[in-house]
Amino acid sequence: SVKEYIRNKDFIDAGAYNGDSSIVFLQYSPRKIYAFEPSAVNAEKYRRTMKKNRVPEEKFDLLEKGLSDVSDTIHVFDSGRIDFSCLESSSSGEQIELIPLDSFCGNRSDIGLIKADLEGMGLKMLRGAVKTIRRCRPLLLLSIYHNPEELFGIYRTLREMDLHYTFRIRSLKVPYAEITLIAYPEEL
Repeated sequence: SVKEYIRNKDFIDAGAYNGDSSIVFLQYSPRKIYAFEPSAVNAEKYRRTMKKNRVPEEKFDLLEKGLSDVSDTIHVFDSGRIDFSCLESSSSGEQIELIPLDSFCGNRSDIGLIKADLEGMGLKMLRGAVKTIRRCRPLLLLSIYHNPEELFGIYRTLREMDLHYTFRIRSLKVPYAEITLIAYPEEL
């Protein structure tokens, strides 16, 4: 029922990295994948992955932005492995634009899935996506292993939203032990 629920809806791939998740998502028939990847290094990897796998350009939109709870600009050293869990303010390095997912989604009601692996920014992304989650009731795949704020805060925040969701915690990548909170509407 979850697979049918997300079919032909838009997917959010937040922290798209090299496109590995987007390639997997294509088997679930999304209308379009909106991939957020603030690292220019990784964004180029994403483009190469889509091209290598012959993914039609109309099936995805790559946005070189990060997601947070407020609009902002930060500077980082972009090696392709940006760790936001230990990020310090800097005036040097590459500039990254951060936006709330709610501002990107506007009044859309067709978001079926949100995957977020944001290297420590997961809770901030969640706080910037509350309206979209309430309105669209998407399947959520949220990484919670980067720091204690994500591990404890994401679940607590979702529970406090009183969404009537079912929750599961799984390790989705072996051997890396990437822990993911899976949440979906109870009616499914």
